[in-house]
Amino acid sequence: MKTFARRQAMTSLLVPVPALVNIVIFEKASIPTGAVLLTDQSRFYNYAAGMLMERILLTAKYWAGGPRDVIVNFGHVRGFNHQETQKYFNLKEQQDPAWVPWARLHGQPKFLGMGSLDGLQAADQYAGMLSAAMVADPYGGYEEHHLLAIRHRIRRNPQGKCEGFGFKAMVGPATLQSYPWWPAGGL
Repeated sequence: MKTFARRQAMTSLLVPVPALVNIVIFEKASIPTGAVLLTDQSRFYNYAAGMLMERILLTAKYWAGGPRDVIVNFGHVRGFNHQETQKYFNLKEQQDPAWVPWARLHGQPKFLGMGSLDGLQAADQYAGMLSAAMVADPYGGYEEHHLLAIRHRIRRNPQGKCEGFGFKAMVGPATLQSYPWWPAGGL
Protein backbone atom coordinates (compact mmCIF):
# COMPACT_ATOMS: atom_id res chain seq x y z
CA MET A 1 0.00 0.00 0.00
CA LYS A 2 2.02 2.85 -1.33
CA THR A 3 -0.24 5.84 -0.62
CA PHE A 4 -2.09 7.19 2.38
CA ALA A 5 -5.38 7.27 0.45
CA ARG A 6 -5.02 3.60 -0.50
CA ARG A 7 -4.21 2.63 3.10
CA GLN A 8 -7.31 4.56 4.24
CA ALA A 9 -9.51 2.79 1.68
CA MET A 10 -8.12 -0.67 2.49
CA THR A 11 -8.48 -0.10 6.21
CA SER A 12 -12.14 0.88 5.85
CA LEU A 13 -12.73 -2.25 3.74
CA LEU A 14 -10.89 -4.65 6.07
CA VAL A 15 -12.07 -3.41 9.49
CA PRO A 16 -15.48 -5.13 9.24
CA VAL A 17 -14.14 -8.36 7.69
CA PRO A 18 -14.54 -11.17 10.27
CA ALA A 19 -10.94 -12.37 10.01
CA LEU A 20 -8.35 -13.51 12.53
CA VAL A 21 -4.95 -12.01 11.81
CA ASN A 22 -1.59 -13.53 12.76
CA ILE A 23 1.53 -11.36 12.57
CA VAL A 24 5.17 -12.40 12.97
CA ILE A 25 7.83 -9.68 13.06
CA PHE A 26 11.58 -9.72 13.56
CA GLU A 27 13.97 -6.98 14.55
CA LYS A 28 17.22 -7.89 12.85
CA ALA A 29 19.19 -5.87 15.42
CA SER A 30 17.93 -8.32 18.07
CA ILE A 31 19.31 -11.37 16.29
CA PRO A 32 22.66 -12.33 17.86
CA THR A 33 25.76 -11.36 15.89
CA GLY A 34 27.04 -14.29 13.88
CA ALA A 35 23.66 -16.04 13.81
CA VAL A 36 22.93 -17.74 10.48
CA LEU A 37 19.62 -15.86 10.28
CA LEU A 38 21.59 -12.66 9.69
CA THR A 39 23.66 -14.04 6.83
CA ASP A 40 21.34 -16.49 5.06
CA GLN A 41 18.16 -14.88 3.70
CA SER A 42 16.66 -18.24 2.80
CA ARG A 43 17.03 -19.56 6.33
CA PHE A 44 15.64 -16.33 7.75
CA TYR A 45 12.62 -16.53 5.44
CA ASN A 46 12.02 -20.19 6.29
CA TYR A 47 12.31 -19.51 10.03
CA ALA A 48 9.85 -16.62 9.85
CA ALA A 49 7.45 -18.64 7.66
CA GLY A 50 7.72 -21.52 10.14
CA MET A 51 6.77 -19.24 13.03
CA LEU A 52 3.78 -17.97 11.06
CA MET A 53 2.79 -21.56 10.27
CA GLU A 54 2.83 -22.33 14.01
CA ARG A 55 0.51 -19.34 14.62
CA ILE A 56 -1.86 -20.55 11.89
CA LEU A 57 -1.94 -24.11 13.25
CA LEU A 58 -2.55 -22.89 16.80
CA THR A 59 -5.35 -20.65 15.53
CA ALA A 60 -6.95 -23.74 13.96
CA LYS A 61 -6.54 -25.78 17.14
CA TYR A 62 -8.08 -23.14 19.40
CA TRP A 63 -10.80 -21.90 17.04
CA ALA A 64 -13.78 -20.52 18.99
CA GLY A 65 -16.24 -23.13 17.65
CA GLY A 66 -13.82 -26.01 18.12
CA PRO A 67 -10.70 -27.18 16.28
CA ARG A 68 -10.58 -26.73 12.53
CA ASP A 69 -8.41 -28.07 9.75
CA VAL A 70 -6.63 -25.46 7.64
CA ILE A 71 -5.46 -25.13 4.08
CA VAL A 72 -2.46 -22.79 4.01
CA ASN A 73 -1.49 -20.58 1.10
CA PHE A 74 1.52 -18.30 1.29
CA GLY A 75 2.22 -15.48 -1.11
CA HIS A 76 5.03 -16.35 -3.49
CA VAL A 77 8.16 -14.33 -2.71
CA ARG A 78 10.44 -13.81 -5.67
CA GLY A 79 13.97 -15.07 -5.19
CA PHE A 80 13.11 -17.77 -2.66
CA ASN A 81 13.05 -21.48 -3.35
CA HIS A 82 9.71 -22.49 -1.90
CA GLN A 83 10.56 -26.17 -2.31
CA GLU A 84 13.22 -25.55 0.36
CA THR A 85 10.59 -23.86 2.52
CA GLN A 86 8.37 -26.92 2.10
CA LYS A 87 11.28 -29.16 3.17
CA TYR A 88 11.73 -26.92 6.21
CA PHE A 89 8.03 -27.28 7.07
CA ASN A 90 8.32 -31.07 6.72
CA LEU A 91 11.31 -31.05 9.08
CA LYS A 92 9.45 -28.87 11.58
CA GLU A 93 6.48 -31.20 11.46
CA GLN A 94 8.74 -34.09 12.46
CA GLN A 95 10.72 -32.19 15.12
CA ASP A 96 8.31 -29.65 16.63
CA PRO A 97 6.99 -30.23 20.14
CA ALA A 98 3.60 -31.91 20.48
CA TRP A 99 1.81 -28.63 21.22
CA VAL A 100 2.25 -27.57 17.58
CA PRO A 101 -0.81 -29.21 15.98
CA TRP A 102 0.50 -30.21 12.56
CA ALA A 103 -2.44 -32.63 12.22
CA ARG A 104 -4.66 -29.55 11.64
CA LEU A 105 -2.87 -28.90 8.32
CA HIS A 106 -4.83 -30.26 5.37
CA GLY A 107 -2.44 -31.00 2.50
CA GLN A 108 0.80 -29.18 1.81
CA PRO A 109 1.10 -25.39 1.91
CA LYS A 110 1.05 -23.70 -1.47
CA PHE A 111 3.01 -20.65 -2.61
CA LEU A 112 0.88 -18.57 -4.96
CA GLY A 113 0.98 -15.20 -6.65
CA MET A 114 -0.50 -12.46 -4.47
CA GLY A 115 -3.26 -11.73 -6.97
CA SER A 116 -4.50 -15.32 -7.16
CA LEU A 117 -6.57 -15.38 -3.95
CA ASP A 118 -8.53 -12.72 -2.09
CA GLY A 119 -7.05 -13.96 1.20
CA LEU A 120 -3.50 -13.36 -0.04
CA GLN A 121 -4.47 -9.88 -1.19
CA ALA A 122 -5.94 -9.15 2.25
CA ALA A 123 -2.79 -10.50 3.94
CA ASP A 124 -0.72 -8.18 1.76
CA GLN A 125 -2.89 -5.23 2.84
CA TYR A 126 -2.53 -6.14 6.53
CA ALA A 127 1.25 -6.30 6.01
CA GLY A 128 1.13 -2.82 4.48
CA MET A 129 -0.73 -1.51 7.53
CA LEU A 130 1.91 -3.06 9.77
CA SER A 131 4.72 -1.54 7.74
CA ALA A 132 3.16 1.93 7.79
CA ALA A 133 2.92 1.68 11.59
CA MET A 134 6.41 0.30 12.20
CA VAL A 135 8.58 2.10 9.61
CA ALA A 136 8.93 5.85 10.00
CA ASP A 137 8.20 8.03 7.00
CA PRO A 138 10.90 10.46 5.76
CA TYR A 139 9.80 12.99 8.38
CA GLY A 140 9.90 10.57 11.32
CA GLY A 141 6.15 10.02 11.49
CA TYR A 142 4.17 6.78 11.70
CA GLU A 143 0.76 5.78 10.36
CA GLU A 144 -0.30 3.58 13.25
CA HIS A 145 -4.03 4.27 12.95
CA HIS A 146 -4.44 1.67 10.18
CA LEU A 147 -2.94 -1.09 12.33
CA LEU A 148 -4.78 0.11 15.43
CA ALA A 149 -8.07 0.07 13.49
CA ILE A 150 -7.71 -3.67 12.79
CA ARG A 151 -6.07 -4.71 16.06
CA HIS A 152 -9.33 -6.29 17.25
CA ARG A 153 -8.77 -8.82 14.43
CA ILE A 154 -5.39 -9.99 15.79
CA ARG A 155 -5.63 -13.42 17.42
CA ARG A 156 -5.69 -13.24 21.24
CA ASN A 157 -5.44 -15.54 24.20
CA PRO A 158 -8.42 -16.01 26.57
CA GLN A 159 -7.17 -13.05 28.66
CA GLY A 160 -7.29 -10.78 25.60
CA LYS A 161 -3.54 -10.43 24.98
CA CYS A 162 -2.24 -10.85 21.45
CA GLU A 163 1.51 -10.78 22.20
CA GLY A 164 2.89 -14.27 21.72
CA PHE A 165 -0.38 -15.40 20.12
CA GLY A 166 -1.52 -13.53 17.01
CA PHE A 167 1.33 -11.03 17.34
CA LYS A 168 4.65 -12.83 17.61
CA ALA A 169 7.40 -10.22 17.92
CA MET A 170 11.01 -11.32 17.96
CA VAL A 171 12.37 -7.97 19.13
CA GLY A 172 14.46 -6.40 21.86
CA PRO A 173 12.88 -5.94 25.31
CA ALA A 174 11.91 -2.27 24.83
CA THR A 175 11.56 -2.09 21.05
CA LEU A 176 7.78 -2.01 20.79
CA GLN A 177 7.36 0.36 23.73
CA SER A 178 9.81 2.77 22.07
CA TYR A 179 7.28 3.59 19.37
CA PRO A 180 5.56 6.87 20.28
CA TRP A 181 2.17 5.41 19.40
CA TRP A 182 2.50 1.99 21.07
CA PRO A 183 -0.51 1.41 23.37
CA ALA A 184 0.35 1.16 27.08
CA GLY A 185 -1.36 -2.24 27.36
CA GLY A 186 0.05 -3.53 24.06
CA LEU A 187 -1.87 -4.23 20.89
